[in-house]
Amino acid sequence: MPEQADQYFADHASSASEVERLGRICKMYDAWTQQQIFRAGVIAGDTVAEIGFGTGSMLLWLSSQVGDEGAAHGYDLTSRFVDTDLAILPRNNVEV
Repeated sequence: MPEQADQYFADHASSASEVERLGRICKMYDAWTQQQIFRAGVIAGDTVAEIGFGTGSMLLWLSSQVGDEGAAHGYDLTSRFVDTDLAILPRNNVEV
């Protein structure tokens, strides 16, 4: 397998520029995504997963929607933001 195939395609950016890029995406799409989740009927006690949680903004919001009775699981291909994400996700119902 070629060496490039072993790497996540977006993992070439510096951490600072990637956080900035993800922050802009959050500003553009979080409100719309939240509306769609409301339409889907996510309520307290549900278990949800976010695939590709990036900076964790939606994962944090999801954890507040499902409450302490529910669970929010975050999955991502790259672990470079995990330490940062865990620092901003001090919730008992979140698993990264």
